[in-house]
Amino acid sequence: MSPAYGASKAGLVGWVKSVAPDLASRGVRINVVHPGPFDTPLSQRMGGQPLTAFSRFGQPEELAGTVLALLGSATSFVTGTEVTVDGGHLLCPPSPSH
Repeated sequence: MSPAYGASKAGLVGWVKSVAPDLASRGVRINVVHPGPFDTPLSQRMGGQPLTAFSRFGQPEELAGTVLALLGSATSFVTGTEVTVDGGHLLCPPSPSH
């Protein structure tokens, strides 16, 4: 990941957390979803096995399910937070060969 890319993502998270209280007062919720390795045309071109606890790429509908849950009434008290959908990717350290 490039420093500029990482900085832009960190900036987005900070922005979401800073505007969430104002938006909540207007009845609007805002959250950040961090996707991990998903089965996309790009991941298919790159090949390889993803480093996840499930040893597979996520499917787009698995990410969509999380987003839909955040939009639903069951999460109506959730705002200004981050949700990571990565199959445990952050829990799996890369092997020395990576």
